[in-house]
Amino acid sequence: MSLVFEKIAPLADIICKKIELVGSEKPEPGIGNFDWFNKVYYSFRKFRRAHVEVLDRREKNNMWIMHVTIFPHTDDDSPIFGFDIVCTGNKVSGVFHDFSVTINTNHFLLEVFASKVKNLKWKKERELPDWGKAIFSQNMIAAGGSTSEEELQQIINVCVDNLDLYLRGIGDTSCKNKEDIVSMQNRYCSYQKQNPYPIKMLVNFGLTKEQAEDFVNNHLFPEVK
Repeated sequence: MSLVFEKIAPLADIICKKIELVGSEKPEPGIGNFDWFNKVYYSFRKFRRAHVEVLDRREKNNMWIMHVTIFPHTDDDSPIFGFDIVCTGNKVSGVFHDFSVTINTNHFLLEVFASKVKNLKWKKERELPDWGKAIFSQNMIAAGGSTSEEELQQIINVCVDNLDLYLRGIGDTSCKNKEDIVSMQNRYCSYQKQNPYPIKMLVNFGLTKEQAEDFVNNHLFPEVK
């Protein structure tokens, strides 16, 4: 097994176990139609939806991909947690991580995130597309090219530490601007769906375009109705 896969693949189980400390798995209609790892969680106290997706294509395509999002309740003005990582056997080709603002630009979690990532060094920083610049914070991690054990461990530590901080910090469901929060969470999903890569990737892995669009629209970034 490659060093990259050996170090990064166990991260999915770590994330799920931490989410399960505060939430429980929630069956989502239709998600079982897709034959890869997807877990969706709900927490009465902490969040309305958390999703951990793993596309393990190490044997067929020499790739391992994970997507994690956590959306606060619609009366909680906390930011949205996002973490995505794309690995080949040789390197982490992309890692993207952010606490993305909804309506409270001064939320303490945004300050905590900024302080945690400001001094980190990444091998290859990535330029964000316009859709990403519209929703991600200026402190977002967007990097790639990580190959060494030290670099891989930095990715793991950042993800785990920030997830702990995030799960401790969210859950203040006292905000009265529910409609505004719903609008901003939906805006986040709408802009994410402008990213052509997930659909192209799923089609390359054997799905039809219609199946890929169904997954992205209804399970990867479902909007609040």
